[in-house]
Amino acid sequence: MLVARVTPGKNASPSTARGMRVNSATGGVTIGGLPWLDYVLASPRRAARLAKEHKENYLSTESMAWFPYQPLLSGMRRAVNAVDPRAELDEVVAWGEMKQDWRAAAYRDSASGFLELLPRRATGVPVVRPVWSEGDLSVVFRSVVGLRLRDDSLMLVAPYVKKAELDRDAAEVVLFIMESVMDQALPGAVPVVWDTRRGKAFKLTKRTNRRNLEVAARGLAAKYLCEWSLVA
Repeated sequence: MLVARVTPGKNASPSTARGMRVNSATGGVTIGGLPWLDYVLASPRRAARLAKEHKENYLSTESMAWFPYQPLLSGMRRAVNAVDPRAELDEVVAWGEMKQDWRAAAYRDSASGFLELLPRRATGVPVVRPVWSEGDLSVVFRSVVGLRLRDDSLMLVAPYVKKAELDRDAAEVVLFIMESVMDQALPGAVPVVWDTRRGKAFKLTKRTNRRNLEVAARGLAAKYLCEWSLVA
């Protein structure tokens, strides 16, 4: 059964902020929306490795998970309400370049793609952090960006900033999940996933078979929990 629930955006624990944790109260597993997108995009063998890595991250106090991307994702959320979005992201890119590692190119390409995809005169709007649950798995979307467009319509954006190119099949599974929690997250908004490194946007259409996506999403949740229980 699909369950949508909402958690507040504040007072997250350090492990939650890194994207993954075990819910000790329920025995379930909570994963961030972006690590979940990694899993959905992965091949079968890589998906199994990711489940193992995620479990190790859950159990480790040194877990980094998506943490290296958090300054970039936070900068994107600030940029949509900045007087000069480019200047806001330029500061984040400059910080990434100071690290003198992979972040220089990653931050630069992602910031450029984000600005290219950001609709003109769009403004940021508050978003309630949504959680999609299936069985003992909960997927929480912490890095989504709410936008109000010039025509007063709303958009909920999930920025994807990783090196691997995002494909439509993976994006649509995540879009279905976002759509299913939209009434709680940002009522009336259209869910969109942006592959910021390549400047590509994905969204569902009226002709998209939602039933097939529901089966895919629930099946992937069951598969993830099975792999979680099997890995050492």
